[in-house]
Amino acid sequence: GTHIRTTHPKFKLAPRRYGPFKILEKVGTLAYKLQIPPQWKIHPVFHAAVLTKYRETEAHGENFARPIPEVLNDEEHYEVEMIVDSKRQGRGTKYLVKWMGYPEADNTWE
Repeated sequence: GTHIRTTHPKFKLAPRRYGPFKILEKVGTLAYKLQIPPQWKIHPVFHAAVLTKYRETEAHGENFARPIPEVLNDEEHYEVEMIVDSKRQGRGTKYLVKWMGYPEADNTWE
C-alpha cells in the first residue's frame, strides 16, 4: 500500500510501499480491507488505486518482509541491531546504525 503517512527520518530512504498484507475482504467495488498492524492506528480500508499486487522476485522472495516499526507518540521507532561505525562531527558523535531486520544498504548515520 501507498499513501501511508510516516515519520521516517530520511524521506528518500523510506519505503515507497509497505507490505505485503493479507486482504481480509473486498469492500464495495474498488476498496479492500487489509490486515495491517494494529499499532498503526489507521483505517484498514484502502482504495484499489493505491494498492499494488505483490510480485515475488529474487531480491524480494517469498519470505521478504521488513519489520513494521513500532509507533510511540506518533513517531516510528526501529530496533537497532548494532552500531557499525562512529565518527566525530562538530561537538557530537554520529553512529552508523544497522537496523534489525533490514539489509546493510539501509544502514543510516544517526
